[in-house]
Amino acid sequence: MRELQTKINDLEEEVVRERCRANELEQQIRTPPGMSFENLDNLSNISSSPPVAPPSHIPDRVFCDNCDVFDDHETENCPIGTSPGGIRHGGSRGLSGRPYCTVCEMFGHTAEECEDDMTF
Repeated sequence: MRELQTKINDLEEEVVRERCRANELEQQIRTPPGMSFENLDNLSNISSSPPVAPPSHIPDRVFCDNCDVFDDHETENCPIGTSPGGIRHGGSRGLSGRPYCTVCEMFGHTAEECEDDMTF
């Protein structure tokens, strides 16, 4: 009987220790060590690089859908794709008049005239 009472006492002590440990862990979860609102203000000083101001305005780049070229002209001002009636989208295929290469997928020459030595 004495042996059982000793085991019960040992287990009760273990329960008390585990409850204390659980309370300590809960407290650490609520307030991580070293973290406070005062320390949050200092986080911006951690970065080693100086702050970079974002550009005030980034200008739009000119792009031509016909030539697939940036910064030269817009699609509306394309010298290749202009016609008296304007550019027609969704028209019949093959009536464009501009040569197209199926090898390099570029306008301006046909597959027979292509100098691209890469094959896909």
